[in-house]
Amino acid sequence: MLALALALALAVLTLGVSMFPFLAPSNISLNSSLTIWDAAPAERHCTACSALPGRPGW
Repeated sequence: MLALALALALAVLTLGVSMFPFLAPSNISLNSSLTIWDAAPAERHCTACSALPGRPGW
């Protein structure tokens, strides 16, 4: 079981490193690709989402 978990983790890590920084590469233009920095939320969005009802600490 541990070997399977390790194999899956290494497979995901390999895929992530090979595609860095593109999360969803575009086949039309690399300028249209989704990168890690484009997908990261702004700090103000994180603050707004943490104040939603039903979240821990509300």
